[in-house]
Amino acid sequence: MLSRFAELIAEATDGLTLLLEMTVAPGTGPCMVVVPVWSGDPQGADAAVGKVMRLGARGAGAVASTTQKDLWAQFDQAVPNGMHWDLRTRNIAELTPDVISLLTGWVEKRPGPGAGIGLRQFHGAATRVGTEESAFGLRTSHVAVEISAGRGPDEDHGSFKEWLEGVYNALAPFALPGGATRISFCRTRKSRLFTPMAPTLSVWSRPRRPTTPSTSSPQRRFRTAAC
Repeated sequence: MLSRFAELIAEATDGLTLLLEMTVAPGTGPCMVVVPVWSGDPQGADAAVGKVMRLGARGAGAVASTTQKDLWAQFDQAVPNGMHWDLRTRNIAELTPDVISLLTGWVEKRPGPGAGIGLRQFHGAATRVGTEESAFGLRTSHVAVEISAGRGPDEDHGSFKEWLEGVYNALAPFALPGGATRISFCRTRKSRLFTPMAPTLSVWSRPRRPTTPSTSSPQRRFRTAAC
């Protein structure tokens, strides 16, 4: 499936943004969650999302119009209160067979259900924004790999940290310069508290989200699939 996903992001039009999570879903077990978001001409949504629907056998999924605010809210349930998180990132130019094999191998070694690897596509209009107009200097098409190790208060921190650093270091030969971050935080009942670690980056009491579109803004077409 990752090979087909790599082909899809390589040919994706500007309006289609793809996120993929290699994780564990309640009631399903180990799975890949694909979240395509269409923000272009509404007439092109069905064809673009249809390609994603054909990636593989689906365990669950839905297609609907939504706002950016409601789309983000769907991810909140994946971050239960009381969990401790360590995150690291790498930027890679593309999902080559070697990278796919590496990621698949490390996913199978996860120390617990809260550990996962996410792929974030960067392409299209965002690549045409100047480096001086954004806080993010890398403006060429690439894939951001987000390595997350979420654990409960009674789980062993050492095994999660070892796995996190293992994935991060294994990706070094394929990584683009810069873009590496490290974050540690614990989500409490009232807010998400962050403890930033080197290299330096900006953090907030809650993750910063893009401004929610007004009611007159175009709706986004999205699909969530677990397989």
